[in-house]
Amino acid sequence: MKICIVTTTIESYENNRLLNAGKELGHDIKIVGLDDVVIEIDSTNTGAYVNGENLKDYDIVTITIQKKRALILSNLLQQLGVKIFDNNLTLNKFQLDKISDAVTFYKNGLSFPKTVNVADEEDFRDTCNEIGFPIVVKHSVSSTGKDVFKLNDLSEVDEFLEKLEEEHRNTSSYILQQNIPFSQSLRIMVINGKIAGAAKKEMESKKNSAIPVEILTGVELSSSTQKLALDAVKSINMHIASVDILIGEDGKEYLLDVNRTPGFEKLEKVGSADYAKLILETAIEKAV
Repeated sequence: MKICIVTTTIESYENNRLLNAGKELGHDIKIVGLDDVVIEIDSTNTGAYVNGENLKDYDIVTITIQKKRALILSNLLQQLGVKIFDNNLTLNKFQLDKISDAVTFYKNGLSFPKTVNVADEEDFRDTCNEIGFPIVVKHSVSSTGKDVFKLNDLSEVDEFLEKLEEEHRNTSSYILQQNIPFSQSLRIMVINGKIAGAAKKEMESKKNSAIPVEILTGVELSSSTQKLALDAVKSINMHIASVDILIGEDGKEYLLDVNRTPGFEKLEKVGSADYAKLILETAIEKAV
């Protein structure tokens, strides 16, 4: 089978593993960059080209990015009759948005930390006080832990707001989230409706940041934690995702995030699952 993977990180560990897995399974597989794709539309010669090669000549095109241009490409290729796996990008018409995620989690009755989005700076300060310190601040469209901060008091809030003003950014682009004291932090990979693997994250704190230095170790998941992870991925209609869950000091489970373009390099080091093979097999099975 002739397969093309469209990505923004051609040289990543994950894409190299997918390339090798595809070859081992006997497929003719290629990885191209989204920015290298030329979309050409006219009445006689419509297609998406990379170095003159038309992507409509592939059996399956896998799109691993959740962005607007990826959505346009996916829609075009489907119109041209190409089988596409885009992790339901076209179905959801989705771009990364943690505010929408929080609404979806609430709608589906999933347990997650208190989350607030405000546009006014004074409301931002008041909300921080109301939720309590320390408080976690995340960009609403951040991914892989980028643009996430842990603020410990109002002086740090004011410093954060000053930085936003200097960078001409607005508080409406951020969410405020309750900081959960926890006994365990878990990363769980869900592929094709099943738990493919999981790990416990040991965390080393950084000043003014909610991003830990991660050390992953194997872990056995309770049935309730497995259910929360599976329900979270199902709620946002994904075939492949990783889920971050905290086990609070009170024993309660909290859903933190669902990552639609998950990395698996660290997870592979603590388990036996062949994530690349599972992802590729899922892409072939679910392509439409």
